[in-house]
Amino acid sequence: MSDAYQTLVGLLLPAGILEYFKLVQVLKTEKGLQLFLEEKNLPPVGFGCF
Repeated sequence: MSDAYQTLVGLLLPAGILEYFKLVQVLKTEKGLQLFLEEKNLPPVGFGCF
């Protein structure tokens, strides 16, 4: 994904959301932009293998 879209999405979405989701696609439509996000596989802190 281009850096321009990444920057724009970072400003439009709630703070911190791009820490947990990856921007995979942006489609321009006549009504606006469609954003496609993919959840990152990040286990919660403190959950490890025993």
